[in-house]
Amino acid sequence: MKEIAAYDYTDESSETLYQVVRFEPKEFRARRPDGNGGWIYGLNGINRVPYRLHDIHGARVVVVCEGEKDADNVHRLGLPATCATGGANGWSESLAEYFRGKRIAVIPDNDEPGERYAAEVAQNLHGIAEMVKVVRLPGLPEKGDVTDWIEAGGTKSLLLELINEVSEYKPAVVSEDPDPLRRVMPAPEPYPVDALPPVLRAVVRKTADIYQCPPALAGQSFIGAVALAVQGHADVEIDGRTVPLCVFIITVGESGERKSAIDKLALSPVHDHQRNLHDSYQLQVAEWEAEKLTWKKQRDDILKSKNTLATKSNLIELGLEPYPPLEPMLVCEEPTYEAIQKTLHRGHPSLGLFSDEGGRFIGGHAMNTDNRLKTSAGLSGFWDGKSVTRTRAGEGNITLYGKRLSMHLMIQPVVLDEILSSDILTQQGLLTRCLLTCPESTLGKRKYQEQSE
Repeated sequence: MKEIAAYDYTDESSETLYQVVRFEPKEFRARRPDGNGGWIYGLNGINRVPYRLHDIHGARVVVVCEGEKDADNVHRLGLPATCATGGANGWSESLAEYFRGKRIAVIPDNDEPGERYAAEVAQNLHGIAEMVKVVRLPGLPEKGDVTDWIEAGGTKSLLLELINEVSEYKPAVVSEDPDPLRRVMPAPEPYPVDALPPVLRAVVRKTADIYQCPPALAGQSFIGAVALAVQGHADVEIDGRTVPLCVFIITVGESGERKSAIDKLALSPVHDHQRNLHDSYQLQVAEWEAEKLTWKKQRDDILKSKNTLATKSNLIELGLEPYPPLEPMLVCEEPTYEAIQKTLHRGHPSLGLFSDEGGRFIGGHAMNTDNRLKTSAGLSGFWDGKSVTRTRAGEGNITLYGKRLSMHLMIQPVVLDEILSSDILTQQGLLTRCLLTCPESTLGKRKYQEQSE
């Protein structure tokens, strides 16, 4: 892949927090500074911020676009502009506070994901921003965006005119007898907390009590964290069959259900361990580089000998070139299937695909129309405990045995609708391998509880 653009995400003082890099063929990957002038791919442990935060921090009017290129082009018109990491599926309610008291114009792309994005942003910012408008640009082709509009002659004055003409966003008023937009679901059964082991049972109940979240949400998060911790050390024997200890989990909840807080709590030991591995990795790389140079020097010296038998014997005694240290990746959020293979090949034998914003994975490159079947089948293979093979002309062959992958995606109901509308996802077999829960919401039912010291 060829890198064609890098977009800096900064704090209010223009200090770079992380980058989103665009590659050709079209793919986006996020990376963060390693503190030594280089980069680490992935945003584990990094709080996401709006793009061009340093520009919009003091602005009164802000244009919210779908992507970094669009935001840059609107900025060049002379208007403060931003977007969220991850495009149409990247918005997070945690970004809302950055827009408090501002006047917001959301400009979606001319397609269905763009409309969903605009609705999500407007709904999230309503009541936080002073005003929110959704501006649909005239004359856009299918899948067209604000960049196309600007290239077709759009100007700052025209854009401001369009923004002024649009009515302020108002949440839809529900009639007394609305027609359901989705099938009415029966009330969920109580989550079987009593079926959990005693220690885990107590943790789940205490977490649900303190955070006032559905017990199912806490239960799913801790089951996933425990599976991730042990899957690389043991398997399960059932009826004479040996199966992996990994789990695939999908948890459905509305925004504000405290999915992110619970996921962060359950995975905190994993993230701490990953950070420690990363710190050790820097020293291990230095040692490995030294060992490799020493090995090459010894090999060169051996090859200088004209005694064939002695050379062969000495090469055998020298052994293979030192292996590099394992890459310190234990958890990822929105990988492609190929990235999962490479991570398990170069890193530890156990990996978790965990995301409190699972829509980023479902709506990302790995699960787009071209890759959905491949990714679903590959994930199913990991759940089954199969060996993994990868054959590429330019990269050689990879065969992985005994690698383990667990998955926990926290999603909103609208993302569940997207999953259930896909024939591939509903019929291929991946969903039947997932432990799915959609608990009754606690929104509007939480009462302040004073915690005893």
